[in-house]
Amino acid sequence: MNIQDLVDMSDEDYAEAVSQVAKGRREFPEWWRLVLHPDLIDATEQMLLNAKSSAEQQALTPDRYPAARGFARKMGGLLMEIRLTRAARGEG
Repeated sequence: MNIQDLVDMSDEDYAEAVSQVAKGRREFPEWWRLVLHPDLIDATEQMLLNAKSSAEQQALTPDRYPAARGFARKMGGLLMEIRLTRAARGEG
């Protein structure tokens, strides 16, 4: 798969791809590096922000969503990695 295949994905498909990458980033770090490509990093960041926001809302009802708080923290960690990547590249 090349970068353009990912760029051309629908938002829904890309969100699923980012979800899979996030789950497997320790096992497949090259996948994580791929979604941090300059052509994809903005979309990746938006998908993670959306996931974090949803998890934070779910965390308000821990009886129903007991894992939501941990998931929101994980998304926050991934967002920090994006900020660090941008800083390392000299991006705003």
